[in-house]
Amino acid sequence: NMPAKKAGQKRTKADSKKKPAPAPKKAAKTVKAAVKAAKKGKAPVPKAAPKKTPAPPAKKAKLAKPAKVPKTVAATPAAPAKMVKEIKKGRAAVDKEVPNGSDYHVFEQGSKVWHASLMWSDLKNNNNKYYIIQILQSDSNSNNFKVFNRWGRVGYSGQHALFPAGSAQQAQSIYQSKYKAKVGKGYTEIQ
Repeated sequence: NMPAKKAGQKRTKADSKKKPAPAPKKAAKTVKAAVKAAKKGKAPVPKAAPKKTPAPPAKKAKLAKPAKVPKTVAATPAAPAKMVKEIKKGRAAVDKEVPNGSDYHVFEQGSKVWHASLMWSDLKNNNNKYYIIQILQSDSNSNNFKVFNRWGRVGYSGQHALFPAGSAQQAQSIYQSKYKAKVGKGYTEIQ
């Protein structure tokens, strides 16, 4: 507890009341006392006490290393966009969804081409629709007519229907009634 007194030193009341010094100070006082005693000729000079090395500076906080990103292997090219073959045998192309479309052409009568692309957009109600109407005439039989309709949301192939017609007049009647109904609802024709 109390530091031991060296030979020739007396204990005092002050020594008994003192609290023991912390270890580093105690070592420093002992070395100083020994040097003083050596100068007075009372004790041999001790070898130099090892100097207390200062604590290493606090390490800086290391920043988190970014995660190692594996090297990318050359990506295989994406499949090319699907090619859609458009069948155009006159002034308008047969719709891509027509079953056996290569067997038909869009009916023309003078300057009139019996094809209509209609569109309806209503931003408030999130509507963006299309409607396609075509009169198709068979390549092999000029008296074989069909009316093709396709409808849906823009960007999708949607649904379709194919109505047989016995004559050009019947096909025109079906076409015009559907066209008037859609335009009456707010569809507009696009070119």
